[in-house]
Amino acid sequence: MFCELLSFLQLLVIWTDCDREGEAIGAEVVTVCTQAKHNLDVYRARFSEITNTAVNRALNNLVRLDQRLVDAVECRSELDLRIGAAFTRLQTLHLRNNFANIFRDKGVVSYGSCQFPTLGFIVERYQAIKEFISETFWKISMKHEREDVMVEFVWERQRLFDRDIVEMLLEDCEEAREARVLSVIKKPKSKWRPTPLDTVELEKLAVVARGLNPRNGSKTDEAHPPIHPLKFATPNELIGLEWSLYEFIVRHFLACLSFDAKGQETKVQVRVGNENFTASGLIIEDYGYLNVYKYDKWSDKILPSYYENELITDYQLQITEGQTQPPQLLNEADLIALMDKYGIGTDATHAEHIETIKTRQYAALNNDGRFVPGYIGLALVDGYDRMGYAMSKPHMRADLESQLKLICLGQRNKNDVLKEQIARYRAIFEQAEDKVQMLSNALHQYLNQRENLPTISENQPRNNLPLTDNTRVTTNRPLTPRNSTSTRGNRRSKSGNRAASRPISKTVVNEEQVATANAILETLSFNSC
Repeated sequence: MFCELLSFLQLLVIWTDCDREGEAIGAEVVTVCTQAKHNLDVYRARFSEITNTAVNRALNNLVRLDQRLVDAVECRSELDLRIGAAFTRLQTLHLRNNFANIFRDKGVVSYGSCQFPTLGFIVERYQAIKEFISETFWKISMKHEREDVMVEFVWERQRLFDRDIVEMLLEDCEEAREARVLSVIKKPKSKWRPTPLDTVELEKLAVVARGLNPRNGSKTDEAHPPIHPLKFATPNELIGLEWSLYEFIVRHFLACLSFDAKGQETKVQVRVGNENFTASGLIIEDYGYLNVYKYDKWSDKILPSYYENELITDYQLQITEGQTQPPQLLNEADLIALMDKYGIGTDATHAEHIETIKTRQYAALNNDGRFVPGYIGLALVDGYDRMGYAMSKPHMRADLESQLKLICLGQRNKNDVLKEQIARYRAIFEQAEDKVQMLSNALHQYLNQRENLPTISENQPRNNLPLTDNTRVTTNRPLTPRNSTSTRGNRRSKSGNRAASRPISKTVVNEEQVATANAILETLSFNSC
């Protein structure tokens, strides 16, 4: 039937997605079609959305398939297959032979040139936390009460790791017996509205805003306009997470069409002795996009009136002590951001790579929604590290991506890149075969340490506390009060209710999208902002 249809055709137009993957799929379509009819005239439509304007523009500007993009995809696909198959076979056979009771029912112990760096990010963060050595620091804090507001000034030096020096600096401040206001700077402050959503940003922000798992959705690609709502829907039409995701996309889209939030920021710098301290305040004048976008927060911070060269004597000084804390384990948004930064996979495959390492039990999400590596994942990364190959680091994949981009630009030949990459990985593979026992040694070690590894319910490695801040401050020196003095100026009044929403701007998108947005804006309740 298909061949019969082709016999009547003279022209074939490829309408696949306009990215590298779409170009390669288009080339496969051409291969199949030209086998049935050799003299087909083939063109390529370039478009980014399916609207009348975009389709007509594409039809009026047809081009030929870009073989350079096709070559880049074929090069990457061949390398992924060759490298993945070779190392997967090596790992699987060796570990099954040495740990039959563990791997008999686990399927393959897979290796992937995107999958492994993804695991590497998780293990690297985990190991950084395990190896973190906390240090004690001290800092000077300054407080001043004015107009019933307790103002906290931040020390310009931030913190020091020598208590004796901090004590000495505090004594110098105490001898000064007064603080001079060096500057009072007032300037407009804006909080920018969000940028339009692409798939990577949607994956990251949806995890943060709604706790959504990117794997719950279908695969996406990078050849579309920013993600935006197409029609109005209600909670009755969408179920559970569907509504949460729809609401997020709608609010994000409306926020992009709104104005930035605006306010007035005041910064006061004072000097006590030879030490400088700074306090800042904020008055929000127009909430702008925040009226609709409940996923961002911006709050007033009242700062009383201060005047340049004013002398203050009723301030309080204290030394606070704290402990440096390790970073948190990665959540899905963190992991996707790292994958995107280092070119590991595409927005269409990020969720797939993450799901693979979870399915293989290389890592899992704990109860706090953060990744904890399993003993198999730890052993694989550690085993290759012992061999001297940073297989879990992103630089090898990033190097390949840079070569693929050169192929797309016509600056490198596909076959040359294939030969170079195959030779590179063949050398590593041959040496890994000789050192493969190191994988077993690493796995033995982590199996023996299984009791010390975190369970999925734990939020951090066991030798650290699950803190959300990088510092923990506790006061260990009493406040040093100063004599009271009169204050000047009236307390700044707090801004009132949020400003009314401004109309949707028509300068960003087409009229059809604006009409849809206005219809949604009229019916979607914003009371929960």
